[in-house]
Amino acid sequence: MSYAVRPLVLDDADFVASYFNDADDAFLHKLGVAPEKVPSHEEYWQSMVRDLEAPKSQKDRFYLVWELDGLGVGFSSIDSITMGKQANMHLHVAVSAERMKGHGAAFVKRSVPIYFDQFDLEVLYCEPNAFNTAPNRALQKAGFEYVETVETVPGPINFHQPVTRWKITREMLG
Repeated sequence: MSYAVRPLVLDDADFVASYFNDADDAFLHKLGVAPEKVPSHEEYWQSMVRDLEAPKSQKDRFYLVWELDGLGVGFSSIDSITMGKQANMHLHVAVSAERMKGHGAAFVKRSVPIYFDQFDLEVLYCEPNAFNTAPNRALQKAGFEYVETVETVPGPINFHQPVTRWKITREMLG
């Protein structure tokens, strides 16, 4: 099995936008996403284009595509980026047939150094829904440290929920 992680390019935008727009409400709820808050496919696509064109210091979000044996099976992104300090990471195995196989941890391990290098980060946080076992397990296996479980609205497309806050620091990378 061959894992590859690379920055998103314009040709990948439909893959990411479709992940949210084509998902059923039950799946979105498991992610902690409020279906009524998901931007339309076109709005999502346009936001990715803006981020692709923006200088690094002005990006709202930065995406990485996850490839398994040359095929895109998922993606990760960071937002709330403070250059030289911190960001929040999101992770998604988009191809349902590849979920629950341990790929998430392998991809996260390959993604984290890219985020740290690209944005000169000191710490990276991730806050998956506390009841969504797979990302919580992937973060633990990838070397993240548990911080706390809190009730919050973790992002603009989310509803109020318990999230498990994880972090990894530059020092933890070794």
